[in-house]
Amino acid sequence: MKKIKLFLIAFLILTIFSSLSLFKVNANLTPSVPQNELIVQPFSGTGSLEREILSAKNYVHIELYGFTSYDLFDSLVFQAKRGVEVKVMLEKAPYQADTENWNARYTLTKYGITCKWSSPAFFLTHAKFIVIDGEKAIVLTGNLTYSSFAKNREFGIILNDEKKASELEDLFKKDWTRQKYENDDPELVVSPIDSRVKIENALKSAKSNIKIWEQEVEDPSIIDILKNAKAKNIDVKIITPPLSKTPGNTTATNELGDSIRGLPNPYVHAKTFIIDGTLAYIGSNNFTTPSLETEREVGVLTEDQSIIKVLLDLWEIDWANSTIP
Repeated sequence: MKKIKLFLIAFLILTIFSSLSLFKVNANLTPSVPQNELIVQPFSGTGSLEREILSAKNYVHIELYGFTSYDLFDSLVFQAKRGVEVKVMLEKAPYQADTENWNARYTLTKYGITCKWSSPAFFLTHAKFIVIDGEKAIVLTGNLTYSSFAKNREFGIILNDEKKASELEDLFKKDWTRQKYENDDPELVVSPIDSRVKIENALKSAKSNIKIWEQEVEDPSIIDILKNAKAKNIDVKIITPPLSKTPGNTTATNELGDSIRGLPNPYVHAKTFIIDGTLAYIGSNNFTTPSLETEREVGVLTEDQSIIKVLLDLWEIDWANSTIP
């Protein structure tokens, strides 16, 4: 009996010391920093965006080129009914789809969501970004449309970064109220303010390789930069849609030769590149002169290796499945 009592006492002492030790370890742990998250289409669908929209407690602000996804309509309406402030700013006349956003504007307004056309100061508002509660932001290559979620190669980055969210919220507010915006974040790329300089500088910084997904490669300066990179034995590779679907890429195809391949499926609508495996751009900029100089575009430069690794792996798969355009 005494042996049993001694065993129980020893067990209790060990348990208490173990608990104290565990508490001490946990007390010294710093809270984990939320990581950025990559959205990859057509794999991710609307799930990531619905989750983030439904997480909002105070507001959801969206600036967008095209909006036809009813799944996301439902999420926004649900949040508006809960008292979350929802504001949506849409391009009034997307290229070759002049009335595409009219139904979205009508539907959102019908359910009490404030929706207005984007600023006429820009040739087009081609940006695609969302700000949630000033705590996180989402920058996309694709619109909120069926094609983006089901048919296209698209990317997005969920930025769990209050500083960038605050900067994009400032951009949204300035565009909403038709005021001049100045970009103070070196990693945010905003047309027509600084996208040409930042994108060209990023491409020129390459030492070994440039890997690109791009729907349209037409800007003469960008083509020259890529030609010069090739002349320096930098490995330049570009995945575009087949030339039959984007004839505007003919000059780039002729100038850059076997550096360009066309991906038959999914359709390449992404505007994304990777430099030397250390820097990536994700955003709305096509390699066209209007996109760089006269349109409202938004992108982000990132050195996040967790994002870049996934991009590199997928890029190799897409390149292997691409053919001469």
